[in-house]
Amino acid sequence: MASIRRRITGWYTAALGLTVLAFGAALYFERRQSMLRELDQRLALEGDLATSYLVQSQAVLGQVITPGAEPSLDLSVSAYFEAIRDYMVVVDTAGRPLYTSEAARQLSFSSLEPLYRLAAPPPTVRRIGTFTPDPALGPVRYLLVPLADRVVGVGAIIVASRVGNVSFGPGDLLRSMLAIAPLILLLSVGLGYWLARSTQAPLMGMIDELEAITDGRSLHRRLAVPLGGD
Repeated sequence: MASIRRRITGWYTAALGLTVLAFGAALYFERRQSMLRELDQRLALEGDLATSYLVQSQAVLGQVITPGAEPSLDLSVSAYFEAIRDYMVVVDTAGRPLYTSEAARQLSFSSLEPLYRLAAPPPTVRRIGTFTPDPALGPVRYLLVPLADRVVGVGAIIVASRVGNVSFGPGDLLRSMLAIAPLILLLSVGLGYWLARSTQAPLMGMIDELEAITDGRSLHRRLAVPLGGD
């Protein structure tokens, strides 16, 4: 009976463990997709605001680029963009940087240069995706907005953010699940053992009855059948 109890406990623990694993995997991938949707919405909002401001600034100023050996955005325009906390790069039609946000200026050249390359040659369609410009930086989600046909001299806007910057992302969820996994396993073992023991209780009672009947002195006794219908 002890071996049967151990087998029942083992099967119950395995079944519960697989159920929790499947639930955790589904939750992880759902959170990952939800996180990407939230990040894409934020990047789209920042890209649309920047595009709208450049178009309006061109209508007011006539041009948004300060000419020179190293052209750049007009100071009034670049000052407005300083409020953006994500990585942002504005390039001209030749792919040269006109503006780089404060967050992007903190990046190393090896991380920043691939952002410039996203807009060379100048894009013609809006594009969103994920790439890793530098292993030290990790995956980056980016939005590329073409502007060559809307703002004179401006090729595109790139807004981007590290995937790991999202609060309570999939990585945090995975670490939380791994932290509580041992507790779930212990509880499943304990519950499985209790269920195995409780379900075997009627059978153990029948075994005791049989032992009493077969001792040669209690042949008049009859085996009581539980009313459960098992």
